[in-house]
Amino acid sequence: MSRTVVPSHIRQPVKFVRKVWRTTLGECDFLPALEPALQRTCGELPLPYRYDAIVLSSLLLCSLHLPPHVPVVADTHNAEFDIHRRTAAVADSVCRRWYAARQGKATRTEEGRCGSRARLVLATSERDQELFQSELGIQHVDVVPNGIDLGEFEPAAPSHAPIILFTGLLSY
Repeated sequence: MSRTVVPSHIRQPVKFVRKVWRTTLGECDFLPALEPALQRTCGELPLPYRYDAIVLSSLLLCSLHLPPHVPVVADTHNAEFDIHRRTAAVADSVCRRWYAARQGKATRTEEGRCGSRARLVLATSERDQELFQSELGIQHVDVVPNGIDLGEFEPAAPSHAPIILFTGLLSY
């Protein structure tokens, strides 16, 4: 079974106001989990259907309404609360420091709550694994590091031009 969810396009001013409002209230503002189309699709998943597992691209997506009794694997990119905490320490403006500090606390709470829902959390570094375990009490964390074994995936013919492959966000 496959479903495609196309998120609605929220205008930037509305998105900004929503983020500020949720931050002021001390709520995590991880917007993908708040996306109505995604929430609706998760709520409409047929419950009699037998799922072996649900794999999520973020620990914070565990807040979605998912079928009960189905193992959830959360593949994390970061310990998001730690990103906020570190940003709050070095941000160049009072507003950014305020936002990052408030979101760090709210996100820490939400990641801890979501971690209790996941059967397994996949971290990309031992540092994040340690943060999830020591600060959030999530013990079922394994590390799947970013990167590949270059020896195993060496090109068949050597290239004479330098090649760079970047698969992350340029805005990060």
